[in-house]
Amino acid sequence: MNDENDLYNSASPTGQIPDLHIPIEVIHKIRSCESDRFDLLAKAAGLDPKRDFRGLDLSSADLTGIDWTEFNFEGSRFIDIPGVTPEMVVVPSGEFMTAPSEVTISRSFAVGRFPVIFDEWDKALDLGFDGPKLKSSFGRGRQPVINVSWEEAKAYADWLASYSGKTYHLLTDAEWEHACRAGSTTFFSFGDDQAELDQYAWYHDNSKGKTHPVGEKKPNAFGLYDMYGNVWEWVNSWHGSYESMPQADPQEPDTVRIRALIGGSWNAGAWSLRSADRRYDTPYYCSDDLGFRLARTL
Repeated sequence: MNDENDLYNSASPTGQIPDLHIPIEVIHKIRSCESDRFDLLAKAAGLDPKRDFRGLDLSSADLTGIDWTEFNFEGSRFIDIPGVTPEMVVVPSGEFMTAPSEVTISRSFAVGRFPVIFDEWDKALDLGFDGPKLKSSFGRGRQPVINVSWEEAKAYADWLASYSGKTYHLLTDAEWEHACRAGSTTFFSFGDDQAELDQYAWYHDNSKGKTHPVGEKKPNAFGLYDMYGNVWEWVNSWHGSYESMPQADPQEPDTVRIRALIGGSWNAGAWSLRSADRRYDTPYYCSDDLGFRLARTL
């Protein structure tokens, strides 16, 4: 499927070649500034590098042996193992303000385009992940995972990293806020007006008391969906005071026993959905409004 905004490489029958989505403006960047990378990709598709890239069809190309990390430009999307690993979006490095400090994320990294869904969790169970069959009163499929503890979310990320050979992990608090803000300095990534939340989030005022399939609301500027509402998302750290931690890529020690949840949920009020808001709980706690999202090192 090709259009003016995205390129799509359909998965191979073996599932060893990842889906590849690259915004057309990124393709033009590759073409104009990264000629070696453009030539490599065009050659792999059996095409003339001088032709218009928006006509490129990779569906029948021999793409074996390509290091796909070469093409993880900011804004590009990929799936390492179709049907198993989540769809990821490459998020740029950057800074955000949190009183009283400016926090820096020094390198780009990949973030799940959506929270982890039941289809992905259940597939992992089928492939040998030793996790629980999570319960849901709201359905499965593309519904976000719920009733999952931090420990279970962490175990899933560790299993997926081992199975795929890629460094999947829970986001740190700082990574999550950076990804959520998407360069904004306002209460929400789209501004300060709570009246606009209905376009971006399932929360107390519009959810009808349940989760909803991921991706039904608008994404933020980084192309990430459901960063607000639907489910609170576990992160790998406890948001203490950034002032007491390094301001570049802050990490909490893994011995911390209280973990943060961010983003609000289907039963949370609008104020709880702010980018800077947090909830805290023990790592074994679970409920029907708690889920998580994954990150991956590039």
